[in-house]
Amino acid sequence: DKECGTSDVSMYAEDGARNCKTVEFFDGPKDTPFEKCLQAINCQMHWEMFTKTTVDGSNNIATFMQQMIPHHNNAVNMAKILLKFGGVKVDEVEDLTSTLWSIINEQNF
Repeated sequence: DKECGTSDVSMYAEDGARNCKTVEFFDGPKDTPFEKCLQAINCQMHWEMFTKTTVDGSNNIATFMQQMIPHHNNAVNMAKILLKFGGVKVDEVEDLTSTLWSIINEQNF
């Protein structure tokens, strides 16, 4: 988590207990810190959406929430790693820094 600037993601990293070595969320070798972090946070979302959803048809609202919470947590983590690893290129895109901070501040719970 320190490497990525995220929270509760380390167990999903390539050396973590819940890594997703058999699932590729994007192409490429995943050898940069940004790519490793992106793989880990996508793995976390995958695990949480799969294991924390109890779909039985009886409560669509609960199912919706069980899917949306990991999805929004992932958006927050994606914004954090882009801020950490994006460098000056983030600053070069108009309003991107403020958009990323909005995602972090508004989608966190």
